[in-house]
Amino acid sequence: MNRNRTDCFNLSGDEAARSRVAQMVRSRLGIPKRAEVEVHSHLCEGNNVTEVMVTGGNAGSIQFHIPLQAEVVTEDDVDAACEAFLCGEGSSLPGIYRRLMRLGGWWVIFAGSLTVFSVCPVCGQAGCPAGVGLYAVLSVILAGAKEYLKDFMRAFSSVFRRVRKRLVLK
Repeated sequence: MNRNRTDCFNLSGDEAARSRVAQMVRSRLGIPKRAEVEVHSHLCEGNNVTEVMVTGGNAGSIQFHIPLQAEVVTEDDVDAACEAFLCGEGSSLPGIYRRLMRLGGWWVIFAGSLTVFSVCPVCGQAGCPAGVGLYAVLSVILAGAKEYLKDFMRAFSSVFRRVRKRLVLK
């Protein structure tokens, strides 16, 4: 065991168990192959903790913990930890606010670029209030598509798969 942090020790656990946990996290979160998933087991203050770090890909850097040793982590434990991460537990902002902040950021980007590089479709002048209002609405639609289209398509495809499976079984 190596001392890593205050009152935390690295556990030299089973490599197969760590790669199994990494594969479960990769499939649960839909992490691409180019991203790296690292799994480490620690003994912190008498508790076994599995730390999962995802680097690379579109998500940037993600880090969360599963309160078990890697050898005993099940798919339900990974699902619960991923769901807690996606809902924003342990974050400074709850999940819904974080998603709304990202939506607002994309709205600002789209609205700014549309307003700067366009003229009003009604009167043909730059900076016209009617054009700015139109671009604001169009920006919300684009930002919503950028932020939520993947979630919508994932939900739609899972419903479609379930319906197709029921039709095939009949």
